[in-house]
Amino acid sequence: MEGERVSVAEHDPRPPLFGTVGAFVAAVLAGAVAAETVFGGAIAFVGTAAVGIGLWRASQQVVTLGAGVVLVAVLFERIGETVWLVTAAGLVVLAWVLASNAIRLGRQVGRGGKTLRVELVHAVATVTVAGAGGGGSYLVFRSTAGTASLLAVGLFLASVVAVAMLLR
Repeated sequence: MEGERVSVAEHDPRPPLFGTVGAFVAAVLAGAVAAETVFGGAIAFVGTAAVGIGLWRASQQVVTLGAGVVLVAVLFERIGETVWLVTAAGLVVLAWVLASNAIRLGRQVGRGGKTLRVELVHAVATVTVAGAGGGGSYLVFRSTAGTASLLAVGLFLASVVAVAMLLR
């Protein structure tokens, strides 16, 4: 055994491809929903680019900043349009959670690891929880009298935060 070399694959800490692509596509879709005006589109573009850079560099802080910027663009552009607001915010949460999970998996098992099942289960769970939270918020909004309900918007934002905390 002396002098014999063993080939060991080098650990590649980049995020797995499925989570990276899924997170970036969700961020692009959220940005597209937020791009009602040129200003909102520019804000969403900056946030989406930051999510992409964060995924490329495997930086959780940059991904979080980018998702936050896209969320600001969504709130700025779609605050009066409930269905678009709920949809875009759900896409932002999906992008952030998928990116966070991909970065963690990249650090733990690397890009070469077999992570597709784990990522699929995580993505389906995220969509389910975000859909339930967003759908519940929309039902509260529709059940209140009047056109604009501060309670519904507050509950919606609380559900977005709760989803993010639960899936962390």
